[in-house]
Amino acid sequence: MDSFSLYQRALSVALRMAGSEARLARHLQVPVGELEGWLQGKDPVPRWAFLAAVDIITNEGYVTQVPVEPARRSISSIHSRSSADSQDTLSAQAPLRNASA
Repeated sequence: MDSFSLYQRALSVALRMAGSEARLARHLQVPVGELEGWLQGKDPVPRWAFLAAVDIITNEGYVTQVPVEPARRSISSIHSRSSADSQDTLSAQAPLRNASA
């Protein structure tokens, strides 16, 4: 386990909390084989899957207690909101730069 990357270790902990590969794969909306590839180090773990694993860990295994919105969709919506917030910030700052010029 020492050779596991941080992403693989997070998925491994989330797997223990979820209770089974099938349940974690269903939550992540990926085939079990894809999840196995990540856990075994055959394929790189995508950032969104790592963040979903961290979410499971920090929520103390929330995925095992109640149905939750699939991780891929919720991580995408967070990213979309973050990008929109960044654009709003840039738009709000643009007049200030023009006014000082």
